[in-house]
Amino acid sequence: MPAARRNAITEFFFRIHPWIYRKTGGRLLSQVGETPVLLLNTLGRRSGLPRTNGLAYVERADGWLVAASWAGEPKNPIWYLNLMAHPEVTIQIKDRVIPVTARDLEGEARDLGWKQIVEKDPSFAEYEERTRGVRAIPVVLFEPREAVRQEA
Repeated sequence: MPAARRNAITEFFFRIHPWIYRKTGGRLLSQVGETPVLLLNTLGRRSGLPRTNGLAYVERADGWLVAASWAGEPKNPIWYLNLMAHPEVTIQIKDRVIPVTARDLEGEARDLGWKQIVEKDPSFAEYEERTRGVRAIPVVLFEPREAVRQEA
């Protein structure tokens, strides 16, 4: 199957998605098909301006997992680069805004997180095939800031 390419329609959707999600308190577009979606609120690593992206996620007891897959594109998405520069961010799940700290998972923790993501949404396995030999798709855990403070 040929790799899906970003086009004007998908770019338009990615631009309006956060606005609709936020305006409806997540009543619309907090789920796409069977996949739950959160809003990630970051700061641009160069500009310092606020940025928002809708991301598929997997909820776990210790937080929320996301994959920086960018639908199998050869480079990491800009939101991931922004996140690594400024890991203290907020996410929105439906109408709830949650302060979190992003942690890039590595080794066995990354492998387990990736397995959980693919089990929840098998399309991520296709993204992994597209990036094989080019980059490993990062897996990020959003930990609630209160939980992070309690461990410190």
